[in-house]
Amino acid sequence: MKRLLAVVALLPALWAMNSQATVIVSLDSVTPEGGGVFDWVYRASLQPDQTLRTNDFFTIYDFGNFSNRFFGANDPTLQSSFTVSTQPTGVTPTGATPPDTSLPNFTVTYTGPNIVPDPTGGEVTLGNLIVKSSTDIRATSAFTALSMKTGGAEIVNGGVIQVPGAIPEPSSIALLIAGLAATGGLAFRRRRSVS
Repeated sequence: MKRLLAVVALLPALWAMNSQATVIVSLDSVTPEGGGVFDWVYRASLQPDQTLRTNDFFTIYDFGNFSNRFFGANDPTLQSSFTVSTQPTGVTPTGATPPDTSLPNFTVTYTGPNIVPDPTGGEVTLGNLIVKSSTDIRATSAFTALSMKTGGAEIVNGGVIQVPGAIPEPSSIALLIAGLAATGGLAFRRRRSVS
């Protein structure tokens, strides 16, 4: 019985060690910078009951037409605590469609000391990831998914965020046109057979 009580008493401590930081990333705005360049601004926030640990990261997948990127920390003392890396290709996690390994992925990694927000103070804005792109068109068919590594565990279903995607391949457009032509042909044929 004493062993069972000891295990039950340790459960909260084990749970705390395995807890995961919930970083919410959202597309804040897409604004023209000039010269045909648009700033895609993604806001990253930490939920009040979570802890951001050293080497936790999030990744935005399949971002097309980019020219540059950087992370601006909300707190100037944390500016050097975030690094942004770009992978020219990468595996898109389950849940993001289509899986595209030709578009770059951006990973923001936190390298500073643990951040434990005040549980009564609301979410903490960590800062903005700004990615420069030659388009302001938000993709609908090539969306992105978040992947987060928090507290040592990687999460691949963090959410869906709009990004500029790839231009549809000519074969996809040809297939669409062929499908529309076939549908039109069937409708025309039915109309003739009814008369």
